[in-house]
Amino acid sequence: MTIKTIIIEDLPDSIERLQNDLRDYRGIDVVFTATSAAEGERAILEMQPDLVFLDINLPDRSGIEILKDICGKTRPWMKIVFYSAFEQYMIDAIRHSAFDFILKPYKKEELDTVMKRYFASVGESGESLETSLENMMSGHNHFAVLTARGLCLVGCEDAVFFRFSSEEHKWKVMMKSGAENMMKSKT
Repeated sequence: MTIKTIIIEDLPDSIERLQNDLRDYRGIDVVFTATSAAEGERAILEMQPDLVFLDINLPDRSGIEILKDICGKTRPWMKIVFYSAFEQYMIDAIRHSAFDFILKPYKKEELDTVMKRYFASVGESGESLETSLENMMSGHNHFAVLTARGLCLVGCEDAVFFRFSSEEHKWKVMMKSGAENMMKSKT
């Protein structure tokens, strides 16, 4: 299992420390580091990583703005860990679907907690969600739907149609069984 990871941070010393600490975790492969928002956003869109450590306060743009700009252009299972010296950004980060938040300078135990959560989110097998989906969908008889509860694999023969709920402003997948799978916002 390889977890493609990108670090976007304007301070080279902070990049080096995080990169060194991430070597302690099985499967983490830091494929790119960036010191600017523009460079980081380009790397995310081109490399489609599994995990991104993103500084919120970058000189050319905020990490929150990067997250808004890449919304819908990345793999749905990509996790973003905001990484900042400023505590006041924590709420904004969570509201913008951050996987987690690390306050700089971080303690190794804090990074351990984030990484344990990350590995729990990719499952017991340790394979990435992408690999799991590819294995499950090799027969092309299922498709994935991002619901409010997480990723749901739907059998093609089980889905009847998609319906937009104007009350909830969300799409639903209507199933043969009568069940409805509410899709996540911004899907």
